[in-house]
Amino acid sequence: MSTHWTAGVIDNDGNVTACYVNFDGSPRTAWRAMRGLAERSGCFEAVLSKIERAQREGGIRRIESNGELETYGDYRGEKSKGNEWVHNSRQEWLGTTLLIREDMSVVSGYSL
Repeated sequence: MSTHWTAGVIDNDGNVTACYVNFDGSPRTAWRAMRGLAERSGCFEAVLSKIERAQREGGIRRIESNGELETYGDYRGEKSKGNEWVHNSRQEWLGTTLLIREDMSVVSGYSL
């Protein structure tokens, strides 16, 4: 089963940086993946950097167990042509949305 969702970060001022994810598994698996990403990245800026890289490289294919993201750029050399994988507070979210806060907690169901 493929779970299409949006993963990202939200800073203390409410600014969101997020990216489309095409990740195999259930919503529960997606939640565990985001917790792992937060725990293994160590700091908010590291997660933000990974999300921004995914925005440039065709979206997120999956989140590895070590907290690294596999982008479509990693998988098959894709690069984003514009902002098709970029999501911000002015755009509609795709499916489930999971965000990592600056305190490294994970929130779901974020409503704009």
